[in-house]
Amino acid sequence: MLHFLTREAADEEKEAVEKEVSRWKDIVKQKDAQLAEKDERIAGLEEQAKLLLSDLAAEIERGRTLASRPPPPQTSRIHTKTVEDPKNGLVIRLYEDMTNMLVVSARIEKNSHFDLDEPTFTCVYTYREDTSDVGGISTRLNFSLHEHWDLPDGWESDRPVAKDDLLHKVTFEPRDLQNERPEFVEGLGFFKEPFNFSHDQMCTFLRTLAERMSDLASNEEEEEEKDQLEDDDVLVVS
Repeated sequence: MLHFLTREAADEEKEAVEKEVSRWKDIVKQKDAQLAEKDERIAGLEEQAKLLLSDLAAEIERGRTLASRPPPPQTSRIHTKTVEDPKNGLVIRLYEDMTNMLVVSARIEKNSHFDLDEPTFTCVYTYREDTSDVGGISTRLNFSLHEHWDLPDGWESDRPVAKDDLLHKVTFEPRDLQNERPEFVEGLGFFKEPFNFSHDQMCTFLRTLAERMSDLASNEEEEEEKDQLEDDDVLVVS
């Protein structure tokens, strides 16, 4: 049996279909807008990451160049110890325990332009990882940190210098690497060579150094386990 729709019913059905199509078009437009926004954000983040990597590479390269230059003549003075409150020693010990870094000695020089201290610290960083073995796994790096105030790149020699024009920098330089195993030196990455960084990046420097030393300690533990397994194999065969 055939059923015929009235004109009014047909118009209502057509209107309902058109509304449904319009609703789906709006949903598609909304999704397209969201995807476009996400693509734009991703592109922006990728561009920012490229810029940061480029700045970091330029800073490390500039630091190596500056570190290779002979330092300007400066007046040196030796840091002498005075009678101190015993609590200061406890505070220093707490910092050493929390950071794993020991400051062995300090030497203070003066900036060539202003009466600004430029200390050089001789340091030892020790990373210790507790294992089942007595003493655990530890790695150690000797290095120096030299604080200095530099003029910006491209500074004209005849231009007057103000204190606010100077940049507070730190030069990292590893020490005694000739006494270390080649695998250890290679594992240090960019820490095996001198480089400069901004003084306000001290926390980033320490965190990055800790991560690198942790990786080296893990590698040493894996090597020891491998050697132990090889020794066990030899014992079984014999």
